[in-house]
Amino acid sequence: MTDDKIALLLGAADSTIRDALRVHEPPRFPSDLSARVGGICDLLAKLKEVTTRLDYTTECALTMWDLGSDDHMPASAHLDAARSALLRATGEIDDAYRLASDAFSALSHVKIQS
Repeated sequence: MTDDKIALLLGAADSTIRDALRVHEPPRFPSDLSARVGGICDLLAKLKEVTTRLDYTTECALTMWDLGSDDHMPASAHLDAARSALLRATGEIDDAYRLASDAFSALSHVKIQS
């Protein structure tokens, strides 16, 4: 267990999303469906920001701490691998955000006929 505030908040966000997955109620109106997709857009935007911050922190890790490694690779190699993965994750989250935004935009045109 950690007492790191960001890790704890990310864990709480994970728990909240898990709770949302347990709700099996269909939306009552098309606007509710659109609001759900809008929520996904908001989450993805924030997730991209958090991932970008983690990448920056990983970049600074060697100057923040005196790091070693538990294998034959230097800590810098592990940090480089982590940064590469985080940069790729940031790009893919951005792709997911754009696709979710497209879905949100499309759903904004859907209305109940009178």
